[in-house]
Amino acid sequence: MYGDVSALGASTYPTELFRNPDRDTAARNLLHLADSLGILATDIPNSLDAFSECYLSISYFERYLHAIYPEITSVVEETRELKEHRSIKDQPALQEKCAYVAEELDSLIVSTLGKIERFHQQTETMWMELTAARF
Repeated sequence: MYGDVSALGASTYPTELFRNPDRDTAARNLLHLADSLGILATDIPNSLDAFSECYLSISYFERYLHAIYPEITSVVEETRELKEHRSIKDQPALQEKCAYVAEELDSLIVSTLGKIERFHQQTETMWMELTAARF
């Protein structure tokens, strides 16, 4: 947004663009982004804020899902093993409940991971083919 990263030398950092922005390039880039989105340049901060809230929320949940994933898969596995325990072998209703819990937890994890992956893929595509509707 603030300038041409390729114009930076090998010894300079991209943060230099924030310290010494090329105002003309930044203005052109903002206008181009606004035009691509079909919004006014003054609406860009609100649009980016809305996007960042969504992105940060997904990232937050993804982080915790990955943190608890081993425990959830362990519960699923133990529930499947419990179904085969000798004290439950004679209780079909309890066996059925164990199978149900394992299948539902497994399904929730697979579904949630799939949705997070689709979000990442769509976000990447969105930035490549930016339109207001996609944003």
